[in-house]
Amino acid sequence: MKERTGNRNRKRAAITRTLVASLLFLLTIGIASAHAYSIGFGDQAHYFPGWSNGAADDQQDVIGIPDILGGTVSFDATYNLTSISFSFIVGSSSTWANLTAGDLFLDVGGDGRWDFSVGSFGMTGSGPANVYDISVPLNGANGYVMSGADGKWNGYNIRDDHPVAIAPGELGAPYCTAEFEGWRAPGSPTDVVWVSYVFNQGCSINIKDGLIIGWTVNCANDVIYERITVPETGTSILLILGMAGICIFTGRIRKGLRRRHSYRH
Repeated sequence: MKERTGNRNRKRAAITRTLVASLLFLLTIGIASAHAYSIGFGDQAHYFPGWSNGAADDQQDVIGIPDILGGTVSFDATYNLTSISFSFIVGSSSTWANLTAGDLFLDVGGDGRWDFSVGSFGMTGSGPANVYDISVPLNGANGYVMSGADGKWNGYNIRDDHPVAIAPGELGAPYCTAEFEGWRAPGSPTDVVWVSYVFNQGCSINIKDGLIIGWTVNCANDVIYERITVPETGTSILLILGMAGICIFTGRIRKGLRRRHSYRH
């Protein structure tokens, strides 16, 4: 009888340990995966490196409109990119109708080659945009659509001869899609407009080793070229704490079962 009772207690203890360990592990994973991380950036560059045009424009951060202020990069606990946002002030609504988004350029790891582009060139409203897996050198002579190529800025002073999109010949089949959101006519010239690229779950763009972001509009009047250093997300710390919790809880359960078993005898 005592042997049968002991076997039951051991089975209960084993089941309890398994349940507690599983629940704590799932809770830990849930906490880690639920976290989103964001890094802000400013506007430090006048043009993409190697793309100065030898004119007075090179000394100007902003030529006409818009004035891009900076933005944020967001990623999850596994370092997969979830969204990129930009803010800008139009400054003058008289030429707003000429303005469109350029492509979004991504250099994962910062090796001087664009690894992904989001095809938002020409977009003036919210909607899906294709994400392409590419390999285009930053300083390559070919592979780009240049500022003013859409003909919307003929006769205006813009930043000439600057990349605003990836040339169609460099694009293969879409890798995934991103939602382009927030492009709108400002209520006044001083309104801050936020535009965002929200990457769909199928986009596994891991930025653990860092990221360089390139973005501008169709006239390249202001240009973003920013290097993002990605810190540790703390996932490993959460996992260590979770495993420590499992050990503590299972240890306490084991001691409690032993204590109850000794009382019965």
